[in-house]
Amino acid sequence: MGRTATQIRRICCYNWLPSNQFAEQEDPRVNPGVSMEFEQALPGLSGTDKKTIMSKRPKLIFGFVSLLATLCGCAVQDRSLPPLKTVAEVDLQRYAGVWHEIARLPHRFQKGCYASRAEYTLRDDGLIGVYNECRKGAADGPIKAVKGKARVVDKQTNAKLEVSFFWPFWGDYWIIGLDPDYQWAVVGHPSRSYLWILNRQETMEAEVMDGIRLRLQRQGYDLSQLLISAVD
Repeated sequence: MGRTATQIRRICCYNWLPSNQFAEQEDPRVNPGVSMEFEQALPGLSGTDKKTIMSKRPKLIFGFVSLLATLCGCAVQDRSLPPLKTVAEVDLQRYAGVWHEIARLPHRFQKGCYASRAEYTLRDDGLIGVYNECRKGAADGPIKAVKGKARVVDKQTNAKLEVSFFWPFWGDYWIIGLDPDYQWAVVGHPSRSYLWILNRQETMEAEVMDGIRLRLQRQGYDLSQLLISAVD
């Protein structure tokens, strides 16, 4: 019998993942018991399939960790706040391309990341290709990258999407702010525990940031821990 959703949630919410989510080599410090529990949480797979997934685990950790907290229920929506509002419409053709991270709320899966950027490409199968990279440890540190995919959930607005870096997990990606000229964007999560402010350029003007912060506060976001990296 496979693990129940509650059991899997308990496994992934207990902070067992290694601290270096961008590791490309196997870290000997990783608890082997953790690897075993991770393997046991993959119901319905043959031993060969499990071994294949486990052998790729170090290279997939970044994408996996980036979704565990949201998908496993670790981020809980504040019921005292109204539902998070998205933008009215997103033109995916215009949204595609390169975005530079200007600010974010801190989270473990981007710990030690500098100069983060994302690139989105429209695929022939209707999905969106996702490529994320950052400099590890310093602005001139080594590049660490991960590839994933996104799908549109709300096809009336294209503002609610889900992103996956590791099958079978998908995480909410809501576009809650967008420049009319698609020069900046704000990505959030219904729990308000996750937030990214993106810009086409590597830096953002202070007055633009001030306006975004004001709108986010009106949406119920706590910005006291906001990490700002590139504001003129």
